[in-house]
Amino acid sequence: MLKDRTNVNLKDKARNMKIQFLRNGLPLPGNFEYVTISQKDREEFGLDKIQEEEERDYDQPSNDEGSSGEGTAGEDSREMDEIN
Repeated sequence: MLKDRTNVNLKDKARNMKIQFLRNGLPLPGNFEYVTISQKDREEFGLDKIQEEEERDYDQPSNDEGSSGEGTAGEDSREMDEIN
C-alpha cells in the first residue's frame, strides 16, 4: 500500500490524514502532532497558539540536557524523527 510512495507522497498523505482527523473532531494518532499543516488549516482549527506553545516547549532544553545552547545527541535524534 505505501511501498510505491515517495517521501513527498507520504508527507502529503499524513497531512491529509491529520486534516481529516481534525475536521471530524477525532483525536490525533501518536506522533501526528509533528505533522505540519498549512497556516490556513491551522487557523481554521485554531491550532496556531496551541502549536506555537508546543513547539516552544519542544525546542527548549530540559534541565537534564543542560543549557549551554549547543545541541545534544537527543535533540539531533528528535530532529531526525521529525524529518523521517
